[in-house]
Amino acid sequence: MQKRFPISQIPYRWRDLKKILLIVLVIVATGCRSSEPDDPEDVPIDDQIPSAGAPYQRIKRSAPRQAAVRMQHANYLKQIGLGIHIYHESYKQFPLGDKGMTKYQNGQPLLSWRVHLLPYLDQNPLYEKFKLDEPWDSPHNVQLLDEIPDVYKSLDYQGLGNKTNVLGLSGDGAVFNPDRALGFRDITDGTARTIMVIMAGPDKAVRWTQPIDLHYDMANVSQSLGDVGDSFLALFADGSVHRLRSSIEPKILIQLFQYDDGETIEFDKVFP
Repeated sequence: MQKRFPISQIPYRWRDLKKILLIVLVIVATGCRSSEPDDPEDVPIDDQIPSAGAPYQRIKRSAPRQAAVRMQHANYLKQIGLGIHIYHESYKQFPLGDKGMTKYQNGQPLLSWRVHLLPYLDQNPLYEKFKLDEPWDSPHNVQLLDEIPDVYKSLDYQGLGNKTNVLGLSGDGAVFNPDRALGFRDITDGTARTIMVIMAGPDKAVRWTQPIDLHYDMANVSQSLGDVGDSFLALFADGSVHRLRSSIEPKILIQLFQYDDGETIEFDKVFP
């Protein structure tokens, strides 16, 4: 089990700012962005198309390049995790649920939490282009779909376009249920034992501004992840990112998805 570095959950003070700056430096040092071009081998693999007529194709890469892409994905999730923590410092809740930045209509959010996190991902100019009191597919907001930030993109597939497979968990007992404003105070199972966001399979991808996340099926939780292959990346509530086996026991996976079930987790059965 990897060591985790939880971010402070108390209001900003100098020592808290230093912690956040240290996390930013770690992300930068490990390569938040890649300036190198894709491998010459970055081409679609026809025999890895998940299903006939699927609009996406997995990209074939050399093993070293694929390892670099995996690290890039992990860094994207770390940036998202840091953004969520900073958002929480401002609003004392996660970026979904009332009292925060999210606006609702008929009980449903108009825009995804991914949009409302933009100011905390160094994307404030893009955020200011949105009309927050209009739904994601309004004539104005729909024009911003193709401006999807890198942190929400998958580098493993061609054909996803403005869709993202970076999804919050919104099933039973999960953090991103839209009907309640949750914060770190509610995660009684511990932030190091609770998953907030995952990189789901490309078949689960949604328009990045659309307020849809992964509403997992308790009776079929593993299949709810989509076509993730043998493992998938998960952002935990403490800001850490880990790769989990897709063959993980469904019971354990549900325990990780729920923030207050009080169950003990056997971590030797979690990580590949």
